[in-house]
Amino acid sequence: MTVVFSGQRLVLAASLGLALFAVVAHGCLLAGLAVSPWLLPMALLAGAIAARRPPVASADDAPRALRWVVVLMLLFVLAAVTYGALATPSRHWDGAVAWDTTARCLADQLSLEQPYFRDAAVFAHSRDYPLLQPLLMASLERLVGAPGGRLVFPAILALFALSVGVAAARATRHSALAWLLSLAAGTTPALVSPTNGGIDSGYGDALLLLCTTTMAAGLLVADWRWLASGALLAVMSKPEGLVYAGAAALVAFCMQERRLLMAAAGGWLLGAGLWLPLQRELQQPGMAIDRWAVPGAVLTVAVAIVIAEGVARWFGWRARGRIAAVVAVLAVLLLALPFLPSASSGAHGAMAAYLGRLGTWPQQLPRLWESLLGTVRFGLLRGGFTLAFWLPLLGLPWLPRLSAQGRGLCAFLLLGVLIVQVPFVLSPVADLQQPLRSSMPRLLLHWLGAALLLGGVLLAAGSRRSAEAEAHGERAA
Repeated sequence: MTVVFSGQRLVLAASLGLALFAVVAHGCLLAGLAVSPWLLPMALLAGAIAARRPPVASADDAPRALRWVVVLMLLFVLAAVTYGALATPSRHWDGAVAWDTTARCLADQLSLEQPYFRDAAVFAHSRDYPLLQPLLMASLERLVGAPGGRLVFPAILALFALSVGVAAARATRHSALAWLLSLAAGTTPALVSPTNGGIDSGYGDALLLLCTTTMAAGLLVADWRWLASGALLAVMSKPEGLVYAGAAALVAFCMQERRLLMAAAGGWLLGAGLWLPLQRELQQPGMAIDRWAVPGAVLTVAVAIVIAEGVARWFGWRARGRIAAVVAVLAVLLLALPFLPSASSGAHGAMAAYLGRLGTWPQQLPRLWESLLGTVRFGLLRGGFTLAFWLPLLGLPWLPRLSAQGRGLCAFLLLGVLIVQVPFVLSPVADLQQPLRSSMPRLLLHWLGAALLLGGVLLAAGSRRSAEAEAHGERAA
């Protein structure tokens, strides 16, 4: 039980500390100020202070031998990943030309006021990529020296494995299962192998995986702090994070949990309000930017969410109440129209390219079948994720026995898998096989933690069902 408590507090402290670091750092960059390298340890310390005694579910004690085996195996993998991260810089395309280059420039000067970011004549690959991971690497490198910034990657792996374990322990009250899920999380081949998208490849997918897992854990155990911090960090980690955090807010709304809805929406919109103006400035260096356009649109969305929740609650969450909520949202969102031209003018990059092709979806829809086959191939058959995505499928018979939070997690994972199909359906490439090979494993990696957690709670529900049936049989005998 002490291990469970310590793990929960560590994960919560890290989530809150990283969220505080992201908010303050992006605020400094928006104001044209440099970020202090000491902001990172100070934010983590503040997170540790804010992580008050978390609730500890009463879990059965796992065998000591199992705990030692899991710890030793995770330490071995962590040591190998740490060596790989420090031995070489990023070895794959996005890691080398985008993420590492940005981190290198920020390590020299923790500010955007330098030619790489402000001079349009300087080539900067993927200007639309968020800055959280480069800021973390640059801050750590300024504190401990090169190549210490790459210690971010083994830290992400450790936090991810710990997050899965403590969330499973709280949700299932089955300590042995939680330890096994933590081991599965920390040793998944697609995550720890030295391939593109792997933990030490330099890509931002591992950080986004940690964020989606934090959001999934927040939904599963109804912890608004995990949910809010995960949503905020997701927006600032990768372009896809903006969509994932919005999906978490939608699931929280459907769960009829006001606190979870406000947490998910608050983290999502705060992250968008801080990052999107910076993103537009980086995409259009030297050009005048209307800084009020994005905050105006974000504020309008926030008002729409509050009104929708209030309308649905007023009608008691019945069908007519939900219809009225949708109508209210659409009416309020009309107020955001004046902000949209300024907020989207000159936008380009990965997300803008796909948004520009939304009108072609009726013609592109037949490609959905090919994309779904690619999901099955890389998620279930290639072995890169072992049994992670098999567990929710095998546990479907016990889905009706899940709590509202468990069903919310299931909806979040299902939404995530559907969102993963969008870039392939809207892709301008005629032959999808190459994009599927290069991108599908990385996109599915974002949902590894959610799949493991859902599989764990379904297994726990099945074991309880079996135990109940056995006890009933013994009483009947």
